Amino acid sequence: MKKLLTLLAVILLTIVISASGFYFWASSPGLDVSEYAQLKNLSLAKESPDSTWTIVTYNIGYLSGMTNNLPYRKNQKFFEENMSQVVKALGSHSIDILALQEIDFHANRSYFVKQDEVLMQQLSLPQGALAVNWDKNYVPFPYFPFEVHFGRLVSGQAILSNNPIKEQKRIVLERPYKHPFYYDAFYIDRLAQVCTVQLNGEEVIVMNIHLEAFDQETRRRQSKYVLDLYKKYQDKPVLLVGDFNSDPHQSENPTITLFLQEAGLKSAVPVEASKNLNLCTYPSDNPNEHIDFIFYNQYIQALDWKVLKGTHTASDHLPVLMNFRLNNNKALSQIHNESRL
Repeated sequence: MKKLLTLLAVILLTIVISASGFYFWASSPGLDVSEYAQLKNLSLAKESPDSTWTIVTYNIGYLSGMTNNLPYRKNQKFFEENMSQVVKALGSHSIDILALQEIDFHANRSYFVKQDEVLMQQLSLPQGALAVNWDKNYVPFPYFPFEVHFGRLVSGQAILSNNPIKEQKRIVLERPYKHPFYYDAFYIDRLAQVCTVQLNGEEVIVMNIHLEAFDQETRRRQSKYVLDLYKKYQDKPVLLVGDFNSDPHQSENPTITLFLQEAGLKSAVPVEASKNLNLCTYPSDNPNEHIDFIFYNQYIQALDWKVLKGTHTASDHLPVLMNFRLNNNKALSQIHNESRL
């Protein structure tokens, strides 16, 4: 009996040590922190002489379509077909700046394709700013069956451009505090990615945001932080775009209201228009929420906008596009400064 108990104790101890070892290894990053914000140049970008530009924000959902986070193993052809659909849809517009969320840089779940580089090449956007928000050796999700685990994962946000990207800042936002430690160890970072893009001699600040999806109070605090961050750049042309995970009409006291009520910002898609189901962005197979936005300040003039339906269900989101031009910054700056006196 004593030998049996000893054997059971050894087996139990082995299991605990093995499980602990796997946990610490799996939840550890594979990259150095210095690699979490990169500027990538596939070729030398030249400033466009154009006076009008086009920006698109798109939560690409790593091209997983409507199966995002569901326990299905997609074959490589599935991702290739979705990529082709996205390239075809976006390629029909002359995009100057493409802000992406949930894009895989090196991930088992999407067959280790550098999705950023494919889009840079296919859409003639040779400048890229990459911001990693998920770097784990092994993500055991979805939980069952084991063969659908994400595994090795490097994913994040990206700003791609056909004009020079001069600078990038990767800012990690507050995490939900209610998560148990073992869940939080595998959870993604929510980011504010801030880039300086040069358009016809003018520095334009592009803020690419992906806010908390599941915890509203955390998302509210993140939203307030992002607005404070915006105010540091408000004397320059600013495009504040991304997946805000909040619909102005879907919940009580939605967090997106903080942005919609900010005096210095305007939404490309008017609030009333976002009620129209034909203009919703999520879910892409039957859109009934508008959670993807493009905001801009007084130094930018919006010309027109649209929700792009041509990507179909390559992602569970639909992209939002805005054509714009830059206002006379010097004159506006003087007016803005005088208004503060």
